[in-house]
Parts: sequence; structure tokens; C-alpha cells
Amino acid sequence: MTSVIELCSDLAEAQFAPGETLIAEGDPSPGFFVLVSGTVLVRKGDAEIARISEPGAVFGEISALLGSRASASVVAKSAIHALATADGAVYLQENSALALHTARLLAERVVQATAYVSDLKAQFPDRADHFGAVEDVLDALMTDPRARDRRTTGPR
Repeated sequence: MTSVIELCSDLAEAQFAPGETLIAEGDPSPGFFVLVSGTVLVRKGDAEIARISEPGAVFGEISALLGSRASASVVAKSAIHALATADGAVYLQENSALALHTARLLAERVVQATAYVSDLKAQFPDRADHFGAVEDVLDALMTDPRARDRRTTGPR
């Protein structure tokens, strides 16, 4: 099986020093990165949500697929060697094997998030406080957000 790094071998090489930002949360065009070596921190606001050092990990995929601003920051924890492109959407369109790999990664994340939120719901049934929002989170994970938007704002 071809590795993600091999699939992306035509991308430009990029180096980052510890503390440098690969992607800044809110950036309108964060680019798309494939980790070759090193460790990055993924941050949402001030909270560290992941440390990733697995070669072949991708960053900027959500923005590339949704055409949205960066949903989190990615910062070099150690020296980073990555492969990069400024236009991840085009790159994914042109590279179906990478697009499928990325879709599988995102599907795994949805499965993990749904299991976690389902577990929370089971632990805190019938709560009126912030745990009561768990059902809303599950609904958001399981439905098409465009359909949800149409239900709340009417036809567009």
C-alpha cells in the first residue's frame, strides 16, 4: 500500500522550527500539510487538543474540504519536516487516493466523537445544565449541517 507521504511526494517541502505556527486558527486559507517528521500541537483556542507525531498525518484538510477558515491552530512542538500546498482543495480533487485517505481519517474522528458524546449522554441523562446539550451535539454529528441550517433559517 502506498503511504500518504509517497502519495504527496510532488508537494513542496517545508521546514518549521519549534514554536512556529503551521496553521493559525481562523486563517482564511491555511494550506494543506502532510507531516513527514516531528511533533505538532493542535490547539483550539488556548486548549491543546492533540499532539501528533505520526508521519503521514494531514493538517488543513477540514478547511480544504469545507472551504472554511482554519478550525484550529497547528504549532510545531519540535523541528518539523512537512510537505505542503497552498491549495488543499485543488490538491485533494486531483489526488483521489489522498482524498479517500482523508475521508477515512475524518470518518474515524466522527466515529470516535460520536462514541464519546454517546457515552456522556448515557452518563448524564435528563440533565438541564450543559450536559443537556449532549443531545444537540449528537444531532449535529449525525445530520447534514446544511439541512439543519435550512430547518432553522428557512429556504435559501
